[in-house]
Amino acid sequence: MRLLTAISIASLVVSIASVVFVLGLYSELDKSGSESQGNNSIACAQLLTARAQVTWPDSRNFYTYDAMETALNDVEKTIERIDLDRLKHGC
Repeated sequence: MRLLTAISIASLVVSIASVVFVLGLYSELDKSGSESQGNNSIACAQLLTARAQVTWPDSRNFYTYDAMETALNDVEKTIERIDLDRLKHGC
């Protein structure tokens, strides 16, 4: 009977230690995740530079209105994608 009690107490101690260890890992993951989100200065600078380098097409270079409209739509989609990435990175 004493052996069974000792085994039960030992397994309880191991279980509690495991739970404490797992909770410690989760807290470390949460800390490292928040730090990586806050340190996006390089990504933000690259996205702002990319957005500034998007150039609008010159209407004199197109022979048809459809080609110019397609080019304008492509530019607007590119800017939208850059802005979505900026939101994702918190810029």
